[in-house]
Amino acid sequence: AATLNDLALLGHLVRDRLAGNGAAVQVDVERSLGTVRVANTRGLDASYDVSRVTVAAEVAVPAGGRLLRLRDRLCGGDLPDLPALERMVEDLLRRLQWARQLRDPPAGRAAVCFANEAAETLLVPLQQALVGKAALYGLSPLGGRRGHRALSEQFTLSDEPLLDGRPGSRPIDDEGTASRPTVLVRSGTIETLVYDLETAARAGVAPTGHGRRSVFGKPHAAFSNLVVAPGTLSFHGLLQAVRDGLLVEAFLGAGQASAPGGTFNLPCAVAWRVLGGEVAGLAGELALAGNTYDLLNRLGGLGAEPRWMGSLGIPPVVVEGVSVLGPG
Repeated sequence: AATLNDLALLGHLVRDRLAGNGAAVQVDVERSLGTVRVANTRGLDASYDVSRVTVAAEVAVPAGGRLLRLRDRLCGGDLPDLPALERMVEDLLRRLQWARQLRDPPAGRAAVCFANEAAETLLVPLQQALVGKAALYGLSPLGGRRGHRALSEQFTLSDEPLLDGRPGSRPIDDEGTASRPTVLVRSGTIETLVYDLETAARAGVAPTGHGRRSVFGKPHAAFSNLVVAPGTLSFHGLLQAVRDGLLVEAFLGAGQASAPGGTFNLPCAVAWRVLGGEVAGLAGELALAGNTYDLLNRLGGLGAEPRWMGSLGIPPVVVEGVSVLGPG
């Protein structure tokens, strides 16, 4: 029911709050509406409505000899409320303050808090490995470890297709299988993988309701809303857990980690230096290297408040002993 003026007002509210800080501000508001209908020759004919509203903000400011771009966004099935918009604005303003100081990154190994898109990047190999087709082709290091602990006991991951107001929510998948919550990893133990009808039949297991159909081509298994169970640490508690290390927001070249090995070596797009349990300023050029499965076995804590990145809900994640590489 939102009008074009309603959507524009959201953008104006965010833009006006961010203006006047010496930064270039860009705000985008997108709304999509649609209906999904699933039918087949065996009598199934079901449909449901879908909606998504995204408010994305970017502030760009010179820092450390480069143009630093700080981004944030809200994404859900309905219009965001004013408190959520205000939290997004306050977070961006806080990061602009941090950017006024430039600090040298730590050398060697350090504790790192993965926040925002950085935490999402950390999970890319894990998501790939939890798809049943990868196990069938021998490409998943987790396919043969169901019922065994493979990650930290602090880590629980589930697929939640029935959440209210989330972009990936759906009552049925694209093959007509009823959706249901599915725990993928419980306290570090691998419980199940996700399957569509074909891969479930080939694996000799029940389908999990994760069939996704593209415009052309046959269905494939895909997640709905992925949720990492939160921990207990406040933002201050996360920084105290890091103590002397880094708070990393985003990587350049995200998604390049490989599922079979889970290894990555990525330059940081935005990283903050943490000293004495406080953010001391913008860290200089650096890259992080490691292995997703190894790092998720060395968790130093999880944040109490999940952050939604599209259809992924994840809290900040503190990992101990991450390899920090200098420029070049």
